[in-house]
Amino acid sequence: MHKTITGKTLPTPAAVEAEAARVESMIAALSKRLESPTTDLRTSMHLQVCRAELQAYFAGLSYALGYMDLV
Repeated sequence: MHKTITGKTLPTPAAVEAEAARVESMIAALSKRLESPTTDLRTSMHLQVCRAELQAYFAGLSYALGYMDLV
């Protein structure tokens, strides 16, 4: 952890990479569940919202790691 001027600690790049990997695996699991023919509409809508939120979070983590080309 790195200290900033305000005294708050920032995560290390390794910690951000680990979080990005965790989120990426969660996105993959949600996508797999969405592709299941047994998933009903209500669950599908909920999973799509969760996946969109995780994708936005993942984009922020990627940006923090220096990946500027997110599109």
